[in-house]
Amino acid sequence: MADVSGSNSYSFIDFNGFVVNNLKGGKAQEDNIAWLTMDDSFFWQTKTKAVGFGEMITEEGSFEGDVPMSFSFDKGREYLTIFNTGTSFTLIPAELWVGYSDRIIRMAGLEKYEIIGGFLAFDCEYRQTMVDLWFMMEGYWF
Repeated sequence: MADVSGSNSYSFIDFNGFVVNNLKGGKAQEDNIAWLTMDDSFFWQTKTKAVGFGEMITEEGSFEGDVPMSFSFDKGREYLTIFNTGTSFTLIPAELWVGYSDRIIRMAGLEKYEIIGGFLAFDCEYRQTMVDLWFMMEGYWF
């Protein structure tokens, strides 16, 4: 779910229904929920149109900072996106990996890191410098 009220303060993915009383702000927040269409498949899946990094400063997806903060894919290109509750990492298509990892490394100021088998590994001391990652699906940033 994403806060579509324009505050861009939070987003998360939740499966199935929700309890209105559990929403911060209660029933008043119900209209600020973005629902994603999931393909009827083995996985919870949809499509991603763009990726963003760091603090979003506008609803349209402008990001703060000097490093290019977002990129959309080739015109009309979308990537299959699978939500999997069994993993704690993000898998990126191979053709996007270099640009994606480069932005993370530069924005987080990683001085010591390794890319091992397609995974970005870095010292735990840098985890506080990690930037927010955003994914655009169905016109909403999550």
